Amino acid sequence: MRKQEKAVVARWVIMATVLMVIVIIIVANFYLNSIEQAREDADTTFQYKAQIFTESFAAEITAVESAGKPMASLLGQRKYFDANYTQRISGTLVQTTGAYLVCCADQTGSAVDHQGRRYDLTEFSYYAEACAAANKYTYVKDNGITGQDAILITLPIGYENGTGHMFLYYPTDGFGEWQTVPGAFYLLLDRKGNILASSQTDSAFLRGENFYDTLDNFDESMSGKIKNRMKSDSNGTASANIGGEKRRLIFVASGIRDWRFMMGVDENLINKQVHYQRRELRGLLLQLSALLLLFVTILISVSVIGRIRSNDTKKELEDKADTDLLTGLNNKLATERKITEFLEKNPTSQSMLFLIDLDNFKTINDTMGHAFGDEVLRTLGKQLSPMFRVTDVVGRIGGDEFMVFVKNVTTEEHIYKEAKKVENFFRKFEVGEYVKYAATASIGVAIFPEEGADFEKLYKAADRAVYKAKERGKKQLAFYDDKWDIDRKE
Repeated sequence: MRKQEKAVVARWVIMATVLMVIVIIIVANFYLNSIEQAREDADTTFQYKAQIFTESFAAEITAVESAGKPMASLLGQRKYFDANYTQRISGTLVQTTGAYLVCCADQTGSAVDHQGRRYDLTEFSYYAEACAAANKYTYVKDNGITGQDAILITLPIGYENGTGHMFLYYPTDGFGEWQTVPGAFYLLLDRKGNILASSQTDSAFLRGENFYDTLDNFDESMSGKIKNRMKSDSNGTASANIGGEKRRLIFVASGIRDWRFMMGVDENLINKQVHYQRRELRGLLLQLSALLLLFVTILISVSVIGRIRSNDTKKELEDKADTDLLTGLNNKLATERKITEFLEKNPTSQSMLFLIDLDNFKTINDTMGHAFGDEVLRTLGKQLSPMFRVTDVVGRIGGDEFMVFVKNVTTEEHIYKEAKKVENFFRKFEVGEYVKYAATASIGVAIFPEEGADFEKLYKAADRAVYKAKERGKKQLAFYDDKWDIDRKE
């Protein structure tokens, strides 16, 4: 190698090395920030789930209250306490709301419930607190009647000779029935940390009646931080560890008095989500690094060797970038680009888009192995492409999804002919050298420009047609517009 060529190589090697170091630093910093962002995203996801749960629970309580208000007003129209009439009204509320017990009392505390049983509610410890104007909702540890816990909803009844009250007892033993996070526990706490309601779960966090006391017994410092955050009005998250059980605590306002709702998510579940995102990110970064390295290598080669790439070589590289390596078809980006280019240049040329989704492909991979699944896709690509014209676009756009764009279908007969051709293909499509496997597909068809004036709208129409085929039992073709299906049947 001549001295001048060596100098050129050295100069590009130095520049490439500096560039790679800069890229590595940027990628590493981006990776670390992304991990932190992934954990914040996981917290945000679970906060959203907790908020949805809380709103559902509060909606149940307010629905009982809303049902009780007109009934309380109706009772007040009688002017005086009427035990028989009150029993009927109470019975109606038990039947139509989530309350398990409803009783009404006159101004002296003499009450009758929905079963006609009579009580002197002044003997119950919670009576005075429940009747206080500021306490529309009260937590009752033992209702004194059936022994059950309850969230007590109290509504005034304006009798002529004084104010009575309607008491609706909402059960707490079903708390957590709507939980959507596996292994999580759900709590309803008052300001002091007393557990008012909880989901049924075997957790070290739920062994006492006061959540704060349970935390204090293990780590007072951790408990103090969590209590300070819990006692504020803002929603938030915190991590806690009791006896080796690690939980991510998500807390939000319940919307009922100053009570707080808490969801305790297993840290392993959050770590799995973070790990999944990290794995995806790591793969992306490795691909990016490989592409950068390839770019630098090519750049050096170009500068040293000169103009060695001809137009044919450039075309070959472009084709390779457009090709799905497994099937040999167009990849997703190339498929979309080629179809979009045709639509923009031929806005009135009637064409048709097939969206093909292999049925039960996950089952093929799980039962027969991923190698056989790849063979299914590879064989499909080889057999599908020759059925169409060179000018048509055939591509693989997802793991088990294929797309075929047939240009210039000028007549209805042509449309039905192409549809029938694809249907018949999957009726005969088999894979395997020793054991034949018949793979089927759900196929959606959309017509351009009638059912979509651009690629995005046309794709959505074909996608809805695929779902139509799936709803009909898979293994078939469906048009986006039902009129085509009707014509085919005729």
